[in-house]
Amino acid sequence: MTVKNKKPPAERGAKDTFARFLEEPSRESFRRLLTDNLGEGRYVDFKREWLPTHELAKKVLGFANRGPSCLVFGVAENDDKTLEPVGLDQFQDKADIQNKLRKLLPSSLMDQITTWDFSYESAEYEKIKGKKFQTLIIDYRPEYVPYTAIKGTTDLKDTAIYYRRDGLTIEASYDELQKIINDRIETGHSTRQEMDIKKHLEHLKALYDELPKRSPFFSHLTAERILGVQAADHLGQSYSEFVETMISLKKGLIAEELGLDRKSLIQGIRSGIGSKARS
Repeated sequence: MTVKNKKPPAERGAKDTFARFLEEPSRESFRRLLTDNLGEGRYVDFKREWLPTHELAKKVLGFANRGPSCLVFGVAENDDKTLEPVGLDQFQDKADIQNKLRKLLPSSLMDQITTWDFSYESAEYEKIKGKKFQTLIIDYRPEYVPYTAIKGTTDLKDTAIYYRRDGLTIEASYDELQKIINDRIETGHSTRQEMDIKKHLEHLKALYDELPKRSPFFSHLTAERILGVQAADHLGQSYSEFVETMISLKKGLIAEELGLDRKSLIQGIRSGIGSKARS
């Protein structure tokens, strides 16, 4: 009788070593990580030296949306995909690393990032003897995913959801995004309904931004992008009337998501208008 989908012993051993290192980072568990690891993958990345901040932030986002992970600095990847522990010339200041990343990453993610230093004046593993390494460990908190950058740069989009896939940091596909959302829902921290409401509110805000019409051409493109419909004259409305209609419909959808009836919605709108008039 054959057992299907059984992982090779070497792969299982590497995963066990990785898990032990994340659970208890130490000189010994890091040494085992270097000697037992099978290479870069979904949860670990090796770099010869520290990356520019925007590249580092992108990798952190990809890992944080995927699972518990770490970045190892001071290890080079050869052309044949084998790893060479070359070591770092000096340790980077941990506070400096945190301060630079904090300008690009949300605080809920920064709380899950720790940097560890490892130095080997003597070691049984000859290749690491006399060398220094640093690791950046990223805890996994599915109740906060998906993470995005709080500020974009040339190579870092603040609108993208990055994900780690087989050694690469890429923008999440539809299926990967669904997995991220389902992982969050399973924690009970956020329901699917709450996420639907947030998306509706984003649409509603964009529609309100269209009311002070900028130019017919630009506004027309924006409506197509946001609503997935064409703002055409065949509806018998001007563009501003069309946007007002869409705002009313969107408010109705939000009310349904919140379990409110139409009467409650109208009363709420009138109450809001009255409060604004009194202020």
